[in-house]
Amino acid sequence: CVLRSVSRKRCDMVIRRRPPEEVQGAGWRASAGSTDEADSRGPPTAEALDVTGVSTGQSKGGLMGDPDGDEPGETGSIGLDELYRIFVEGSDDLMTVVDLEGRFVYVNPASERFLGIPPEECLGLEAFDFIHPDDREQTARAFAEWVAIRDDRTVFHENRQVSRSGRVRDVLWTIRPRFAEQRLVSFYSSGRDITDRKDAERRLAESDAHHRSVLAGTLDPLLTIDPEGTVVSAS
Repeated sequence: CVLRSVSRKRCDMVIRRRPPEEVQGAGWRASAGSTDEADSRGPPTAEALDVTGVSTGQSKGGLMGDPDGDEPGETGSIGLDELYRIFVEGSDDLMTVVDLEGRFVYVNPASERFLGIPPEECLGLEAFDFIHPDDREQTARAFAEWVAIRDDRTVFHENRQVSRSGRVRDVLWTIRPRFAEQRLVSFYSSGRDITDRKDAERRLAESDAHHRSVLAGTLDPLLTIDPEGTVVSAS
């Protein structure tokens, strides 16, 4: 799918179908944690990760450029490789691909901040090894359910990640299954650090519990009355 700028007032969407042999060759895997459904082609490409959300072939002109690559677009062109670097490699979120055994087959550079190790050292490791022990069983059950259901829906999950240095982060995951020839082969995951938000929620809950304990221990009755004169709480 290529967006071609025709004039300042009009643009056309050009859709090109990929030959079956190109579609079959779009898969990839790392040597560690590989699956039978994907082929071995070295590091993942923007096309293999499908970072634009559409299936495309080699786009010579990129986006907002000439689809045949002969003429530059009026506003310049952005190729898939550049989009991949911007939205995947350059993301502050932890982006991963795991196989059906939960092993990393791709991790973006954010792994150094989340997991404490560079991406290349993550390949083949089990994602569950970086989950907080108190959250590991719940996450494993959820993962087993996603594999068993083999649904194509996007799911969300929260857990705590523990880096090699022991740093704990609260992470909200957005998880999308990847199918090849109607078979589930892996999961795309994007993890966002929500530690600050969760810390604020915990502090609020602790403060509320403290106030309730103080009120419960006082000898004098304390009432809360709304503007209409109705008692809404009492110690």
